[in-house]
Amino acid sequence: MELVPWGNEHFDDLVRLASDPRVVEYVGDGKPWSPDHAAERHQKALAHWAEHGFGWCAALERGAFVGLGSMVDHGDGVIEIGWWVDPEHWGRGIATAIATELRDAALARVRRVVAGYVDGNGASERVMVKIGLRYDRSFRAAGRLQHVYALERA
Repeated sequence: MELVPWGNEHFDDLVRLASDPRVVEYVGDGKPWSPDHAAERHQKALAHWAEHGFGWCAALERGAFVGLGSMVDHGDGVIEIGWWVDPEHWGRGIATAIATELRDAALARVRRVVAGYVDGNGASERVMVKIGLRYDRSFRAAGRLQHVYALERA
């Protein structure tokens, strides 16, 4: 599995994943994204790359799209990481592989990396713990309980 910079060639894969209720169940309000919303997020991801030199990545396995990873600079010395995996590839360790690469790339840039999940998403919580992140805080957003895990570079 390799992570490559996000580009226009990945847009159709984003639309496909973002419209799948299994993928977005624990994202935002839990509802599938419209193609217009996916296009807006895609453009923001491209702009983030242009501004910061990092951001969303496509996860490829032998050249085939299997998911995406995200590194977002919050401007306060913290990078938030996240990941989506195509349901056809769930249970194969791809989320952990993506998260590990993102964690390392983020900590090479800043002292603190964070990741969050919506309450009930035990799979994401397990990935965060596997890669060394620890519980930091919880809050409500979009009417849902969110949990944040963090790791600071020594």
